[in-house]
Amino acid sequence: MRGKKTKENVACFAAIILISFIGIAYAADWNVITSFSGASDQTTTDFYVPTNEWRIVWNITPDPQNTSYAVFRVDVHQKGASWYVAQDGNYDEKTNGILDLHLGVGDFFLDIVTANLDGYTLKVEYDATAPTPTPSEDASETSNYTTFVIATIVTSICASSLIVAIYVIRKRKYRS
Repeated sequence: MRGKKTKENVACFAAIILISFIGIAYAADWNVITSFSGASDQTTTDFYVPTNEWRIVWNITPDPQNTSYAVFRVDVHQKGASWYVAQDGNYDEKTNGILDLHLGVGDFFLDIVTANLDGYTLKVEYDATAPTPTPSEDASETSNYTTFVIATIVTSICASSLIVAIYVIRKRKYRS
């Protein structure tokens, strides 16, 4: 009976270790690059993004007289490109959002389109823990890092689930 308890304890310990690993596999450190605010349409100044992992955090305050008609849309443009590369907004009448971006390092600007708002605030943030590519690296090398992080997390979740399932099955088996 002692051997069975030891195996159960080892399985629990392994599950705890794997679950703990998930939390430290990738913890972002968001730093503000720039911010914008206003109540009307705006094309922002250019800003430089130093890593491949960045985001736009936005909040709006709808006009109380026209809450259901509030419009907010942000189009992300890479400097020199003729079309936007990403877009987000208050679809479904939401008043805040986070647009996660993996567009690479470079100069960008935003086109902000609004209607029936008392105001908006917007922050552009980059993940300081993400790798900063050197000029010789291309975007595919850094995207491999993102793929590796995601694969590590998924593998850890699967392994943890398997260990917990084995533990539960064995526990049920020993009860009967």
